[in-house]
Amino acid sequence: MNKRYQRFFYGVLVFGLTIFAPLKYVYADNYAIITGNNVNVRSGAGLNSKIIASLNKNDRVIYLGYSNGWYRIRLTNGKEGWIYGKYAKIQNPVESVSRGVIERKAFIKASNVNMRSDSSIKSKVIATLEKGQPVIVKGQRDGWFNVVLSDGRAGWVYGTYVSISIETASRGSVERVNGVNGQKIVEYAKNFLGTRYVYGGSSPSGFDCSGFTSYVYRHFGISLPRTADEQGSHGIYVSRNDLIPGDLVFFATNGSRGINHAGIYIGDNHFIHSSSARKGVIISELSGYYNETYVTARRYLKD
Repeated sequence: MNKRYQRFFYGVLVFGLTIFAPLKYVYADNYAIITGNNVNVRSGAGLNSKIIASLNKNDRVIYLGYSNGWYRIRLTNGKEGWIYGKYAKIQNPVESVSRGVIERKAFIKASNVNMRSDSSIKSKVIATLEKGQPVIVKGQRDGWFNVVLSDGRAGWVYGTYVSISIETASRGSVERVNGVNGQKIVEYAKNFLGTRYVYGGSSPSGFDCSGFTSYVYRHFGISLPRTADEQGSHGIYVSRNDLIPGDLVFFATNGSRGINHAGIYIGDNHFIHSSSARKGVIISELSGYYNETYVTARRYLKD
């Protein structure tokens, strides 16, 4: 794998915030360049999150991921945080979203999504895309993805509505981590049938949907992102026809324009999930309502 040089920075504590200055060059796979001065690094992807550091124009940081217009980054002291995408530029964007993966594919996460001629809401709409439509990501700028359609047309889509496919898994493969396979995950998950639904819950005293998937996987030593949207944007992309027990399945329910619900596929077109305050953890069929709101699937077990 080719690597690029990453410029690191040392931290100086000023008024409770860390201000970064150049230190030395080391290797790194992905990095972002800050495009403004006094750019706040926050503990979460939102303006209400705590400010943990401040960056200046041309500072470089390690780029880790994307969520709703925000970039997750790692500072040189090892701490991770979030900066608003408007104030950073990802270097070599094609590789930064797909370095080291088998395919550079993505899919549209909502219906009636506008593809524009440039990375701006004011730019001309050149196509309207549908949920689940495949695209190829060619670049990234200010929270927008430059994508190419199957017919060769190219344009820009706001990042909230695009999910990167890390790689494609093959049908029938037996996936294991430390001897764990999908069937073991399914059997463990079934122990919690009937557990009540609790918003934000991630323990047997009560689960929400992503809290349930996270808890089950954590039992086997596998860490998942916390939210359904993040879980549905990482891992290995799996097509609907290639689902095997243990894969995670994701939905856009209640009129949502993005992923907001997750479950664990158990086989035979069924999945287990923490459904709602009324039903708790149940097994449902991937048909009807869940067929209509289905968005994607991800595999977190690898050979």
